[in-house]
Amino acid sequence: ERFADSVSALTFNRATMFFPTLSPAHMRMFMEANVGPVEKLVHELEAKPDVLAEFRAEFEALISIYFENNTVRQDFLMTRAIKR
Repeated sequence: ERFADSVSALTFNRATMFFPTLSPAHMRMFMEANVGPVEKLVHELEAKPDVLAEFRAEFEALISIYFENNTVRQDFLMTRAIKR
């Protein structure tokens, strides 16, 4: 409905990615070093150590929800369409 007549062949697929990691802190450190937007945010927050510590704690808490058996589970929805 949102795309109306602007697309065709609209499909949806669900899947899960699994990221092996030692702990939520390990995953956070990996993302800080390798994921551009996270790396940039951490760099910007280095001048505000209290805010950076809060960000890291909240980030690890979020990761912890999806962490089990040394793996972080990330569910996603893939949406594909052909633009008309």
